Amino acid sequence: QTDNQGQVQVQLSSTFAGDHQVQIQVGDHKVAAPMVTFDEILLPTLRVNKTRAAADGEDRVIFTVTVTDIHGQELADKAVDWSGNLGEMIFAEGGTDRQGKATATLVSRHAGQASVTAEVGEQQVVSSVEFILPLRLVDTVAVDRQGGNANQKSFGLRGPSVLWRGAKFRLITAGNTGRVNWQSNSPSVTVSGDVVTVQQNPDGVRLTGTDETGQQVELT
Repeated sequence: QTDNQGQVQVQLSSTFAGDHQVQIQVGDHKVAAPMVTFDEILLPTLRVNKTRAAADGEDRVIFTVTVTDIHGQELADKAVDWSGNLGEMIFAEGGTDRQGKATATLVSRHAGQASVTAEVGEQQVVSSVEFILPLRLVDTVAVDRQGGNANQKSFGLRGPSVLWRGAKFRLITAGNTGRVNWQSNSPSVTVSGDVVTVQQNPDGVRLTGTDETGQQVELT
């Protein structure tokens, strides 16, 4: 019903994208309002398969964006623009598949917090990963009878070249997260903490260190 100025208002809303038109009938007369276009609402979410990775240029971090509408329906063929502030994106899908998903793969040779942004339409979603320096052996040093290294004796990355029963040396690592757990593949050499003790001929023995993130380093 019109007001005292002969006007009436209609508010139109929709949960479906597309063109909509309101038709009005006054008496025997019909008129159509201009076409109204409801834009599709895109709801992207971004997930990452790990929150910490080695900054070795090889440890791959996979980001997956999923695009849905307001009904939760996954949307295919939606353009995705990827960007990041650290590392190299060695693979990036520019559009969603039939499951509404697109992925990007990030590696880095530099340590730090990396943020990746997926832009879908006017929506941006961000996720991050921390790149850490990879676990590595940086030195092996002598262990004297007092458990120290009073003479500052270093054997380098390969360890001592001459060994005897009861000889001890310490493994020095860097880039580890938390404690490094060392294991020997032979009873010829035992490891307690980071101290190696030779029991007998150690030829061919492999020592494997694993930190709290699962990174590994070996000494043979």
